[in-house]
Amino acid sequence: MKSQERLVKTITFRYRIGEIGLMSWSPKLAFEGKNAPMETQRSPLPESLLSELPREADGYFLSKVAADQFQIGCGQFGSFLYYAPYLIQHYFVVLGGSFEDYLRKFSPKSRQNIVRAAKKFSEKCDESYFRVCRTPDEISEFIIEASRVSLQTYQSRLLDAGLSQTESFRKSANELAIAGKARGYLLSMNGSVVAFAWCRVDGTRLIYDTIGYLPEFSKLSPGTVLLYLILRDLFANEQVNHLDFGPGHASYKEMFSNFKQEYIDLYLFRNTLKNQMFSRLHLWVNRFSENLGKVLDKIGVKSKIKKLIRSL
Repeated sequence: MKSQERLVKTITFRYRIGEIGLMSWSPKLAFEGKNAPMETQRSPLPESLLSELPREADGYFLSKVAADQFQIGCGQFGSFLYYAPYLIQHYFVVLGGSFEDYLRKFSPKSRQNIVRAAKKFSEKCDESYFRVCRTPDEISEFIIEASRVSLQTYQSRLLDAGLSQTESFRKSANELAIAGKARGYLLSMNGSVVAFAWCRVDGTRLIYDTIGYLPEFSKLSPGTVLLYLILRDLFANEQVNHLDFGPGHASYKEMFSNFKQEYIDLYLFRNTLKNQMFSRLHLWVNRFSENLGKVLDKIGVKSKIKKLIRSL
């Protein structure tokens, strides 16, 4: 591949301690290779290709490199600085068999709790409390309803990770709907939406992209209930092979998945003082945040502090 053909994009590294944002760094990186879902690549770029790095790029980004290829942290790779921030856990639900077969993967207690939560929620609602939006008109309505919920979630207020409010997202969502690849899921109570999930079809997988629910309904476990209903619908109606929760650990991903993949995302930077400083600082902040979380969890105050931060 010629250097001018390489895709160069800006990647943002966010420096956070827990859920408190400190700063960000946005280098331009050339993307190399593309892996199919549930696959990893064994080898990084050969040294001969590193000389072809586009002039405007600060380095390369290689996604889903096998976890045993590099140690977590910073180091040398040829003439470049490599950075592997952390081990990534990627969770999926493989949609083989029936929904009843899938539910048997849970422990009896977990299965009982999930089914009970879904039943308890449904008893407080009318028959249309769960909706699947697919068409352009339905997706337009979904964005309006989901945006109202998303703006009240901590993901949107604190992490800037709620449903996008941009015109480009609305246009993209409409194009996906026209192509039959958009899925918007809504959970309602007394006619008002209390939780949403924005998903999109990519080949044989459904990507579980953006989720949120109104904090005042947390005791009814709306996120768990909505995911349960989504999976029930997928096993019954969708022509996809798996639900992709995306990279990163979360308790709901671990609970509902039946397949896990581990890998690293690898960054190869030009070996400059600036890139060394920002990558090593990012690594230090990540490790400090992780260790602080472990200490707070050990003394029993981590969940209380998270709730306080989110409420503020």
